[in-house]
Amino acid sequence: MDGMTNANITTTEEEDALLIHDDGTYPASGHNERKLQAVGDMLREWSTFTVICGHQLPETIAPLKILNTQTKAMATQTNDEQRLARLIVVAPTYYYDTTDIRYRLGLESCQQAAEHKIQLVLVDASPSHTIRDGLEEAGCGFVMVIPQTSKGKKGAALREGIAKALILLKHNDDDDDDCENGTAVIGFQELEKVDMIRHWKSIAGSLLIKSSDIVAVRRDNEMFRNSYPIEQFHAEQFANMFLDSLANKIGLPTPIDWTAGPVAFKASVAHRWLSYKGEVWDAQLVPIIEAFIEGAKISSFDVTYRHPESMKEQEEGNPIFNEKRLHQLNFLSNTVGKRMIEVAAAAAAGAVKTGVENTNK
Repeated sequence: MDGMTNANITTTEEEDALLIHDDGTYPASGHNERKLQAVGDMLREWSTFTVICGHQLPETIAPLKILNTQTKAMATQTNDEQRLARLIVVAPTYYYDTTDIRYRLGLESCQQAAEHKIQLVLVDASPSHTIRDGLEEAGCGFVMVIPQTSKGKKGAALREGIAKALILLKHNDDDDDDCENGTAVIGFQELEKVDMIRHWKSIAGSLLIKSSDIVAVRRDNEMFRNSYPIEQFHAEQFANMFLDSLANKIGLPTPIDWTAGPVAFKASVAHRWLSYKGEVWDAQLVPIIEAFIEGAKISSFDVTYRHPESMKEQEEGNPIFNEKRLHQLNFLSNTVGKRMIEVAAAAAAGAVKTGVENTNK
């Protein structure tokens, strides 16, 4: 078969395997149809997933031996790979009207969520219910939009979304307590980052396979430079290096892409985000530091993320957005940076332990 392999396996092994194309898809065949039907009762909610040998594969094949066409060998799943995880991604949103460029991108992200079967919870502060209805309709059942009821900015909306995600994860849990055993994952991102949606199963899978508590997304540097407004690229590169210099003082694993935005964490550490009353970017990042102090394992996951061209066109060379970059740098220094300086001072005084064994590989 083109694009597949059956080399170096016995007839019995081949009969037990689901044959997979090199691009991760599986061909329609009587053999594959029988295999899929045989495990139909293993299906869980649409938001479950498994990562096998570095590939995202249909949840129907979790219990099967997979023919890994890149290594050309039969691979048996490890315990971590066999574990199914529930994933919910949270995004705070606000759009002044339906002509907003970010709203159009938000609709695309909702469509991508449906295509990739990612459950989104959006906490929206937009002035019109028409905007919320449009986002939900674009998500074809994979997107829940709730009006923001908490007072505050992006940070308040983020906490509200995480709290809702926890409720959904516990409510939809039929058998095991996924929130307690570490297989329930919550992530967050800015909704206009359309291309990030396709990476979420890999991000969450990395968290489980590495046995991490928190995964920070790290952008491919070349795509970062080429697809972002050039001012934003340089400003965020500097912010990352500045925060890394402080992170090294307390033992956090670096490099960390502090300004990327998306983060995934086990539901069991969600309390760190819920208890920190940050306003904007600090609400996303300071909880990572607090969790680290408690002994959480931190890792990073590289993604080939491409930023929307429409955002680059709107923002590059625009003094309004350049001023925003300056504000962000100062805000991060005064909140995230300040917290790491405090932790380093406390560690020097023996009041806080830092530098626990974490990984950023």
